Amino acid sequence: MGRKKKKISNDPLDIVYEVDKIAPLDYEPYIQSAKGCENSFCTGPYFHMLVDMAMRKVIHVSPSIQHVLGYSPTEWTNASLSHIFTKYHPDTLATQHSLYWTLVEFFENISVRSRPKYIFSYNIRIRHRNNQYVHLLLHNRCIKYDSSGRPRLIFITCFDMTQYSTRNEQILTIYKMTANATKKVYSATFFSEYERGILTRKEVEIWNYIQKGLTGKEIAETLNISVHTVNTHRKKIYKKLRLVGLQG
Repeated sequence: MGRKKKKISNDPLDIVYEVDKIAPLDYEPYIQSAKGCENSFCTGPYFHMLVDMAMRKVIHVSPSIQHVLGYSPTEWTNASLSHIFTKYHPDTLATQHSLYWTLVEFFENISVRSRPKYIFSYNIRIRHRNNQYVHLLLHNRCIKYDSSGRPRLIFITCFDMTQYSTRNEQILTIYKMTANATKKVYSATFFSEYERGILTRKEVEIWNYIQKGLTGKEIAETLNISVHTVNTHRKKIYKKLRLVGLQG
């Protein structure tokens, strides 16, 4: 049997960012700075967002969102993050909870002074105005922290990766910026089948390799287990996925 199914939060941020008092903030200098970045990228469809994490809303969106998601900037400006979460693919929503918690735990182990040196990225699937799902890669940089070292304003660049990726897992990558380079310091992958309690961690690992087209022998060699064990897991995986309608 799989793990006990967890209740999927429709607003993953609710359990991560809590504040008792929110200090007023003049957005205008940050918005002008964000607008100055709008022509700094020249390849591929993308758009920028500026998000107030404490107020849980979008305070600025670049016009190019219309080319990527079909929405006008005014439709997203001042939109709550809860509203935006309603447009997430169910698989993304299932993993976003764990992804946010992983971010929180990572940054809690870093001094407040060092936090501005880190940036992070992850992918989502989100509904276009035409009701088709678009796969975005989000590059996040916190440009304003509150007095407790919590992120207040995050500048996000959203790249359309739909033509390059169809997978449903979320990959979180954290980078540290130095004077000479940007170095990857952490990476984690989140699977909706695991977060929903459908598959165990080991089954998800094997399922991931199956989806990549590896044979039973190749999977066994990669994981240092027997082919028989791989085949046993494979049967259980297909059975569990059929029971929830995820496999024909």
